[in-house]
Amino acid sequence: MKTIVYQSYRTRDVPAWMTRCMQSARAWADAQRFDYQFIDDRLFDYVPEWYRRGAGTNVQVITNLARILVARELLAAGYERTIWIDADILIFDRDAFRVEVTSDFAFCHEIWVETRWGAMVKSVNVNNSVSVFVRGNSFLDFCIWAHEDLVRRGTQILAHGTTTRLLTALHRAVRFPLLTNVGVLSPIVAHDVRNGVNHLSQEYAALHGTPIHAINLGGSLCGKRLQGRVLDDDDYEAIVDAMERTRGAMFRNDARV
Repeated sequence: MKTIVYQSYRTRDVPAWMTRCMQSARAWADAQRFDYQFIDDRLFDYVPEWYRRGAGTNVQVITNLARILVARELLAAGYERTIWIDADILIFDRDAFRVEVTSDFAFCHEIWVETRWGAMVKSVNVNNSVSVFVRGNSFLDFCIWAHEDLVRRGTQILAHGTTTRLLTALHRAVRFPLLTNVGVLSPIVAHDVRNGVNHLSQEYAALHGTPIHAINLGGSLCGKRLQGRVLDDDDYEAIVDAMERTRGAMFRNDARV
């Protein structure tokens, strides 16, 4: 299939670890013989002014609509399949990572883990960190309408209101295809990997239930206190080092970490 992988991020003050993540996506796209396109802050130009006003300072909500508007444009331009990959996703096992969606669309299966009262608790969600749309799919136009309607009515203008909350609710009602090889690094697992302990990372991988070949590092949480932990750019750089060095061994029953 004629496929394009596309990403977006700012071009100034980019952390080194984020650059490495985007390089991993481009290297993977090249290995798969897919086209690749990087879009800088011009991504926001795709979004109508009224939507940007409604979203206010919530950049994630603006980006959520922009990425699917770009997908529609790329499909109309002749591509048979588009693959959006968040800039903070590291593809640490490029030989194993595959996107085998050949019809309709797909988002990502998400297991989010945190601790409550000393115990690990998981929630099962759907996220758009990797989003796939195939020409003629039955979902893209509806997805655009849903994003716009939420902002137009002024409801759920939250960081994840037009992504995880929306997609998870839809998926519970009508099951749709999910990629199961992309993980998500919650703060407690990130801290575990950063310290080289890897007990929680393997427990998380077991809860995820399928092999993980790429990971959403959760860059929007960098520098923020969550679950009693703060991770900075140096921490994320070390996490990327560990994952690339071991090809994600901390998410397998593998002692070579």
